[in-house]
Amino acid sequence: MMLIKATRFTLTFAVLALLMASPAFAQVDTASSGLGALETWITTWIPLAATLAVIVIGLGLCFGMGRMDIALRVALGLIIIGSASYIVGLFI
Repeated sequence: MMLIKATRFTLTFAVLALLMASPAFAQVDTASSGLGALETWITTWIPLAATLAVIVIGLGLCFGMGRMDIALRVALGLIIIGSASYIVGLFI
């Protein structure tokens, strides 16, 4: 009975190790692809979303929705976030 439990543990450990090592067997560089996806988000999607949000704030002000002082603070924050994320993305 003890031999069966030890064999089951060893087999489970071997299968888990094989599953975790399968990208290495396929020669897939997961770190590079992960950083590429992160760079895409930081350099493309976050500045684009911030720009669209600033446009929406401007349209809201044109149609009389909201106050100017709050809109300026939010728009300035979005400009800083979009610019900072793009600059950080250049160093990745």
